[in-house]
Amino acid sequence: MPSNPAGERREIPALFESFSARRLTIRAGEALAASSAISVRCGDAMFLGEVAACKGDGDARWLVQVRVEQILSGLEGLMALRARLLDEPVPQPVNMRP
Repeated sequence: MPSNPAGERREIPALFESFSARRLTIRAGEALAASSAISVRCGDAMFLGEVAACKGDGDARWLVQVRVEQILSGLEGLMALRARLLDEPVPQPVNMRP
């Protein structure tokens, strides 16, 4: 979930490719600028880091490498607790598969 120049957060659907040696590779529908702060949700985990590289794959998608700084897990339980405390609806997981 990168921010635009105005600092607003936005969501970009992406497909998880791989994770190795603190490098996460995803396929996104648009290019992301190098050094952009980014968070990537995959299942019940969130990867926090910055874009290390981004290149087109020739199929109208972008291969994005993220240098991961931190991994948070147990998000669904935390989000459900937050929703109960704030009397909000419990968020539902998003399916990122094609």
